[in-house]
Amino acid sequence: MKYSIFSCLLLVGVYSHSQLNISGSFSIVAICKDGILIGADTRMSFSVGDHSPSQSEVLAYRDTIQKIFIIQNFALSVTGISHVGDSSLDIYFSDFEKTIPKNSTVLVAKDSLFNFLYNKYSGRLNIFLQQKIFIAGYENGEPTLGVLQYGEYHYGSGSGFITTNDSSGFEKKYSKEYTCEQMKPIIVDCIKSYAKSRNYTVGGPIMVLKISPQNKFSWMTKLPKFR
Repeated sequence: MKYSIFSCLLLVGVYSHSQLNISGSFSIVAICKDGILIGADTRMSFSVGDHSPSQSEVLAYRDTIQKIFIIQNFALSVTGISHVGDSSLDIYFSDFEKTIPKNSTVLVAKDSLFNFLYNKYSGRLNIFLQQKIFIAGYENGEPTLGVLQYGEYHYGSGSGFITTNDSSGFEKKYSKEYTCEQMKPIIVDCIKSYAKSRNYTVGGPIMVLKISPQNKFSWMTKLPKFR
């Protein structure tokens, strides 16, 4: 039986002899024929054990956690965490947005984000650096994807995709000739398939954001009420 997050907190003492893991998150970012799609789950899960999530005992989970964020002329998706310290990710990214020029794009974000975290949240910087932070948007008319991790930034443009890891099977299904409408169900199915393989430590409603040329944003899935 899985409990709500509130019940889980009461169980922490009971499982204090074991390792309590807070995990979740899987994202796919893909360049399509007519835009960029970002897909992510919305689950934060609590499990016990020193094994991978697929082998650990899942105590509880909480859904409708926001993991895709629109900032100026780009979007971010963070995998691996939903909170840092006592604050959810939207708090950090809301603060970050206030520090960058209006209409900032992908290449501005890569340096600005690291500097922001280093200057304002240096005590928590290492937590962020261990995660994969995906950045996507149009740069000079070109669809551009990037990954920030361990203080290094890698990006590409034109075509391609990035995922949290390669075990979802997305690589075999991706085609740059697909439209966003054609790609959307593929992304959703791959995230659901990955969730099943991870003992549903990943899951909940799937969010899919479309970025059109000129960095116009539209949600292709019904948004849950985020917590």
